[in-house]
Amino acid sequence: LYAATLRAKSGDVDGAVAQVEQMLEQDPDNDELLYSLGLIFAEAGRSEDALRSMQRALEQNPDHANALNYVGYSLAERGERLDDSERMIARALELRPEDGYITDSLGWLYFMRAREHQSAGRSALARSFAERARAQLARAAALTGGDPVISEHLGDIDLFEGDKAAALRRYEEALQQDPRPSEQPQLLEKLEQLRRELR
Repeated sequence: LYAATLRAKSGDVDGAVAQVEQMLEQDPDNDELLYSLGLIFAEAGRSEDALRSMQRALEQNPDHANALNYVGYSLAERGERLDDSERMIARALELRPEDGYITDSLGWLYFMRAREHQSAGRSALARSFAERARAQLARAAALTGGDPVISEHLGDIDLFEGDKAAALRRYEEALQQDPRPSEQPQLLEKLEQLRRELR
């Protein structure tokens, strides 16, 4: 499995997938193999394949915390099936209450709910969910010791609440934390836009 992960990181995604699938032929119900296959797909930007693998992992082990978090966060990121997303992330957090990345997922879900309520003209609910999102994300930052995705998420809340200067500071913080382009494709664009607006 480690060799397959290295192959994927070196660019041989098809070879890595074939290697893991060969292992799955011998052990088709192995939730860890299915989860790892999902991660390989995710690293390669094949999000639909990644989701399918994660869901297969959950069929074998409904309490696989990382797979629950992956699927729940992916749904939240798309703004889809937010009730299912919240159920999955909440269960993952029950299983791993001190996990900063799962805590970040819950904060992001609350932010997506805030945006949903804002779009529907429910400003009070939007503010309430934005506050809940900020609390979870601040806790996630403390639990992880700092992470570029979490910093960007906090910046997104600042921007949502109209505080462009605070958002810019958060985006600059994320930039200094070795951002992950596959997970943060819009960070630089948001950063440059705010710099232009505040110049």
